[in-house]
Amino acid sequence: MTHRILVPFELPDADPISPVLVQDLSGMEIVALGHFNLPEQTPPDAGRAQFGEEVEAELDELVAPFREAGTEVTTRLVFGKDRAQTIDRIAIEEGCDAELDPAPTEDIERILVPLVDTENLDRLEDFVGSIMEENTWEVTLFHVAEQAFSADEDPDRVESMLDGAREKMIDDGFDHDMVDVSVVV
Repeated sequence: MTHRILVPFELPDADPISPVLVQDLSGMEIVALGHFNLPEQTPPDAGRAQFGEEVEAELDELVAPFREAGTEVTTRLVFGKDRAQTIDRIAIEEGCDAELDPAPTEDIERILVPLVDTENLDRLEDFVGSIMEENTWEVTLFHVAEQAFSADEDPDRVESMLDGAREKMIDDGFDHDMVDVSVVV
């Protein structure tokens, strides 16, 4: 199964994607989201009419390295106000498995996998495994807790969930020394 990764770019003047990420993600499908943040009173159609051609060309330039590497790329250009909501909406519409923030990087050493529960662990495990096919990276399963654990978020339950997820990944072939867990408060 091919996985889809959403790569959101804040336009205009977005940072280009790191060549190491282009190479490491070449086996995935990429959904490149160009988001142009509009002032409060500006309708999306007006923003598109004024800036559309320019930012569309920029988005095409940003995804060119993926295309040159033979990666399947879908582009989406959105003119709007709420970037986070747009990212969530496009990820759902496009059936994305993950989101990659295109921050500059020289190398990937660790993959952080946030877990709220183990409901999608098999899918996450498949996704992480496919990213790591030709690479050896450390994987950290982590959970972010509120300042104080709430009544429905028992610290022992959270630790047990993460430890169980780690053990399942190891049982399914992940290297014991390469998978760890972390709870962030």
